[in-house]
Amino acid sequence: MQESSTQTPPPGTEPDGLVLRPLISTADYDEAVALQDDIWGAGFSDRVPASILRVAQKVGGVSAGAFDSRGRMIGFVFGLTGVRDGTLVHWSDMLAVREEARGMRLGERLKHYQRDIVRAMGVEKMFWTFDPLVARNAHFNLNRLGASIANLDQGLSRTSLVRAEVGSRLNALDQAAETRGAESVDLQSLLSDLRDVDYAEAVSRLNQQYTGLQAAQAAYTRIAQLSLFDYL
Repeated sequence: MQESSTQTPPPGTEPDGLVLRPLISTADYDEAVALQDDIWGAGFSDRVPASILRVAQKVGGVSAGAFDSRGRMIGFVFGLTGVRDGTLVHWSDMLAVREEARGMRLGERLKHYQRDIVRAMGVEKMFWTFDPLVARNAHFNLNRLGASIANLDQGLSRTSLVRAEVGSRLNALDQAAETRGAESVDLQSLLSDLRDVDYAEAVSRLNQQYTGLQAAQAAYTRIAQLSLFDYL
């Protein structure tokens, strides 16, 4: 059975020599996975495997990379195409740029390249998620890319949950601080009492208590040795 795929767009060469093109080989897909590990760590839970990067392109998705003059991938973009409310749309799921390539507006260029690919397929809307409370993210998505916010409710709900969690932790810290403060006051009071002790008087009282304890023990021993015949 022959697999069908969307038409592969030609690579685009940028003025600075970078090449933007779809991933086409096993080495490309493996390098995209390795790039995710380099940026977010090997334990990144949302890592997109090579198999999904490959299959997505066969059904209108985008898996494209930015390659330097040596052919090394320094950034990539990934998204899926589908139908939402009866309209063909594209969901841009991931954008990654190596640290040394940041500041080259490479993220913006990859997004535009992705837009051009899906627009050629008849897609009129592209969606993705970002955190609008992070100024750099908001500037990039709203000002550079010209995006508009379609659904803020989920982000606000998440923000509320985070604020509630932070508030709970702050309350716990305040309670711990109050407890330690009370313990500090008690220790200071104890130290003050110890400093005010008349040691000679304290030793005298201790000796008196010890003598009384010895007398009580001796009386108990005598009583314990008595029997019924002692009372006849």
